[in-house]
Amino acid sequence: MIAQSGKPHAVDDCTPWLKNTPLHVAVKAKQIKAVKFLVWTLNANSKAKNASKLTPIDLCNKSIKDEATRFTVMGLLTKMHKDTTVQKNLQVKKEKEAARQKDAADMKKLRDDLKAAIAQKGYDIAKMFKRFDANGDGQFDQLEFEAAFTVLEIDFRVSALRKLILLSDRNADGKIDAKEFTDMLYADEVAMGAAVGSAAVLDVQSDNDSDDD
Repeated sequence: MIAQSGKPHAVDDCTPWLKNTPLHVAVKAKQIKAVKFLVWTLNANSKAKNASKLTPIDLCNKSIKDEATRFTVMGLLTKMHKDTTVQKNLQVKKEKEAARQKDAADMKKLRDDLKAAIAQKGYDIAKMFKRFDANGDGQFDQLEFEAAFTVLEIDFRVSALRKLILLSDRNADGKIDAKEFTDMLYADEVAMGAAVGSAAVLDVQSDNDSDDD
C-alpha cells in the first residue's frame, strides 16, 4: 500500500483519526481473505489497539454478529487455522459435539458404576463372567450384559450400553470376551478417550463431506 506521501505503508500503520490498522479495517469489513493475508503473510499485529482501545480481536467479537463468520475470522486472527471458508451448520456441529461429550460422560459413569458394583460385591472377574455368561461361550453379548447390570442393580440406558460394548469390542464381533471386559473396566482411561475421539473425528469428517455436497 502507498500513502499519499508516496511512502509505502507498514502493515501496522494506523489511519489518522480512528487509528485503525489495515487488520482492523479488514476485520470490520469481514474481508476474510484479507485477514488471512495480513496475519499469515504480513504478520500483522492482531493485538494493536485503535483510538477506541479495541484490538482486531476485540473488533471481531464486537462487530461480527454471525457466529460462523466470527469463528472463522477469530481462528485466523489467533493463528489457529488458515481456513477462509465459513463453516456451514455450525450450530448443528456444536450440538453434535455436545451430544458426543454427553455420551462420553454417560459411558464413563456406566463404567465407574460397574467397577464400583464389582468391588462392593467382591466379585472375581473370571467368576463373574462365568456367572453371567448364559450360553457358556466365554463372551458377553448385549443381553448378557443387560442381565449382569440388572442383577448388579446398576441403572443403565440401552443406548449407552451399546456404545460401551462398541468401544470395548476390540475385534468387532459384537461380543466382549473376558480380556476385553477387563480392559474396558481397568485399562488407562486415555485409551478409552482416544476411542471416543476417533469416533468424533469420523463424525466431523462426515459432517465436512456433507457440507461440500
